[in-house]
Amino acid sequence: MVDLRFSSALQIMLSVANAAQLGVDIVSSAQLAVGLNSNPSFVRKLLVPLAQAGLLSSIKGKFGGVTLGKAPAQITLADIYVAINPARKLFASREDIPHRCFVTANMDRIFEDVSARSQAAVLGVLAELTLERYLRECAVKAEQ
Repeated sequence: MVDLRFSSALQIMLSVANAAQLGVDIVSSAQLAVGLNSNPSFVRKLLVPLAQAGLLSSIKGKFGGVTLGKAPAQITLADIYVAINPARKLFASREDIPHRCFVTANMDRIFEDVSARSQAAVLGVLAELTLERYLRECAVKAEQ
C-alpha cells in the first residue's frame, strides 16, 4: 500500500509557502483540500504534526488556517517527513518466521541493519532539500 501522507504534506507546505509569497497570510484546510483533491479532514490530520513540529503555525477559529512557522529556506524535506512519519520505518521485517537455521535466526538483525541504513540514506537526501528549492522550481516551471 502506498502512503500518500508525505507527498500530501509536501504539497501542503509548498502551497502555504506559495500563498505567503503571494501575500496571503492564512490558508485554510478547505483551501488546501481543494489543491490536494481531498477533504479538509484529511488535511487537518496532516496539519497537526506539521504544526507540532513548528513547520506551520495554526490559527484557530472561523477565519483560521495555517501559515509557515519558519522560512522556506529553513524547512527541509526531512523535517516534513519526520513530522509526518515520526516512528515509521521504510521497511518492516517479517516477524512470523521461525528461527530454524542460521539464516532465519539472524534475519531480524540483518533486516534491522538494512532498514536503519536505508532510512538514514533517505533522511540524508531529504535533509539536503529545502522547501525553498522546490518553491523556486515550481515558479520557474510556471514561467515557462
